[in-house]
Amino acid sequence: RRGNALIYLLGTKLKNQLKSFLKSPGKLLYLVIIVLLIGFVVFSGNISTEAGQAFRPMSELTAMVFALFVAMFFLLANGGFNHGGNFFNMVDVNLIFPAPLKPQHVLFYGLCQQMGTSLVVGIFLIFQYSWLHQLYGIGMGEIIIILIGYGLTVFLGQTVALVLYSATSGSDQKRRIARTVYYLLLALIAAFVAFHALTSHDMLAGAVAACNA
Repeated sequence: RRGNALIYLLGTKLKNQLKSFLKSPGKLLYLVIIVLLIGFVVFSGNISTEAGQAFRPMSELTAMVFALFVAMFFLLANGGFNHGGNFFNMVDVNLIFPAPLKPQHVLFYGLCQQMGTSLVVGIFLIFQYSWLHQLYGIGMGEIIIILIGYGLTVFLGQTVALVLYSATSGSDQKRRIARTVYYLLLALIAAFVAFHALTSHDMLAGAVAACNA
């Protein structure tokens, strides 16, 4: 029942946000403009593609997506050495924290809330549809998959930040060791990609192959 209370709270928040859009002319106009812009991007991307057009290798796109996800993950997880994950606002602190709820349920609630925010922020990816469709021939379905992957990446980055903060906040030595391992891992990834790029006859192809590996 207590878990159901958090599900009810999430649903109520979502419903109230939708109602606020309908009741506020400014917010409703903003939403309409966003939808129209997305429609324009999709329409312009489709009409500019010629039949039989040769597209760029899909491996380039997957490499770019990988680079975006890795950058977002490490940037967010890095916050774990300073302040941890940012899952809750003051309303949550005042309403949920004093309630007789399991800490795991409260954390899961915060993570779900954060993932929803991440998907909203990641809407900028949809506006990349036009040039991605022209160069790589992908459709809106693939863009949605990338958007979901972006949301999961942010979700996991925030989760790792919370774990790092919980594990290292009480000890400067633990924080230094974790930070060293963290940056070493990032340096290994960069060195792996750079090595393949520099030792390949085609640097771009080498970097793409390394990312996809």
